Amino acid sequence: MKTMGNVIFGLLLLGGMPLAVRAQFTFVTNADITIAITGYSGGGTAVIPGVINGKQVTSIGPWAFSGVFSNPTNVIIPDSVTSIGEAAFNNNPQLLCVTVGAGVTNIANYAFVGCIQLRAVYFQG
Repeated sequence: MKTMGNVIFGLLLLGGMPLAVRAQFTFVTNADITIAITGYSGGGTAVIPGVINGKQVTSIGPWAFSGVFSNPTNVIIPDSVTSIGEAAFNNNPQLLCVTVGAGVTNIANYAFVGCIQLRAVYFQG
């Protein structure tokens, strides 16, 4: 059984940057009691949490960061994530850089198609 939810993260930034940035992740809880990120609304740097509600985040679902309503310029994927879904970042016009954690073993087709500003994808580990 899958359950759905969302979590809001706030960031305190210094040095002339905005004091608070609001980012919202939507997610589902999978049958194996892990979390899949299914959506994001916000801009700036999206730091995907490794754990939500005590459950490990293990995947980024299909289309999770796609389109104009998801506007991160950078995405940081934790080591807990093992899979990036089909078209996960499809047609994200603002995306510049993605840092992929060491746990990722599968990146589905078209994960970054149409990301016209994408300059770098860094793989950790």
